[in-house]
Amino acid sequence: MEIEELNKSQIVLLTLLVSFVTSIATGIVTVSLMQQAPPAIAQTVNRVIERTVEKMVPQSQGAAAASVVTQEKTIVVKESDLIPQAVAKATPSVTRLYASTKDDAAFLGFAVVIGSDGMLVTDIDALGTEGSVAVAARDGTRVVAFVTARDEVTGIGFLRAATSTDAGPLVWKPADIGGAPQVGTTILSLGGVAKMRIASGLVTANDTTSFDTDHSEGNSGNQDNSPTAASGYVIASAANALTVLKLVSSAMAQFKDDQGKHYGARPTAVMVPTGLEWVMKEAFDPMFRGGGETSATNWAKGAVQVIVNPFLANAGTVSQSYVYWLDLSKPIKPFIFQNRKAPEFVALDKPDSYENFMRKRIIYGVDARFNMGFGDWKLAYRTKGA
Repeated sequence: MEIEELNKSQIVLLTLLVSFVTSIATGIVTVSLMQQAPPAIAQTVNRVIERTVEKMVPQSQGAAAASVVTQEKTIVVKESDLIPQAVAKATPSVTRLYASTKDDAAFLGFAVVIGSDGMLVTDIDALGTEGSVAVAARDGTRVVAFVTARDEVTGIGFLRAATSTDAGPLVWKPADIGGAPQVGTTILSLGGVAKMRIASGLVTANDTTSFDTDHSEGNSGNQDNSPTAASGYVIASAANALTVLKLVSSAMAQFKDDQGKHYGARPTAVMVPTGLEWVMKEAFDPMFRGGGETSATNWAKGAVQVIVNPFLANAGTVSQSYVYWLDLSKPIKPFIFQNRKAPEFVALDKPDSYENFMRKRIIYGVDARFNMGFGDWKLAYRTKGA
């Protein structure tokens, strides 16, 4: 039958059939493309929230009763719309710290308001050894805040700021601090010396440490990068260090990402305390030739770079000493160094300096600010040293 011979009803049915087949094909192509899309794109699409809105609609036929007609309406809530709301909510509870109340005083860092009575919390590095600093109120007024406590373990300092000035009372808005964020939650970082700047990221792990026995991310399964209880991982000699290197290399090669794919990690360096310096150099340093070295042990020369860290505890000084095997070959590192302020040589040698004038003492030092944190745990492995 030619298409010219179809009647009106047949043409309508044919049009509906073609539209239905096209819709199915479009859905299949969309699903296929989404499966091949990068995780960041799929994640953004998955964050679109669809909600069903129900309305009570009176019957048009004059009946007394009203029927419920469900109208489906898609409301797209974009993450880009939620970020300004979060910033507007948190900004009043974030304040800047200065060395004094003068307009040209040095900027020290940020503090978060945790109490309407002027209680603030900040990084102790921002406080230094000062007993008091200046804090900027919401209207820009700078008042004195006294340091009430320092916690060296957590690196947190507490301050109490003035609650009034000659012009009247000051309002401190406490931050709305909820529970621990869930994995996958978007987080914002507020900063900026003069103007507010933000950075965003995702919570990739929760309730865990960088060295643990039960890391789990997405489809990775349970993973262990700190088998300190296993006796086979304890380094007691150069020969034993070679065995541990083999075990660590095999273990790191099995690490998987959140998609269940192998991460490709391998140890390229080992960081040890001073007590294991010569044992590890005998095993891995190409420039070191220890006694009894043979071709069977020479394969390990240059396999990993030996880094001696005097700040790591030696065996005997504490209950245990640790050895850290690191993969430093990738752009992402197992540790992150943040250079907040480059070292600057300072000389208090002028005749009008306080120490020189009062005590005839000339002081030289270095002024610097820095911090460090953990990067990707899959690039590090911890064992014990005997």
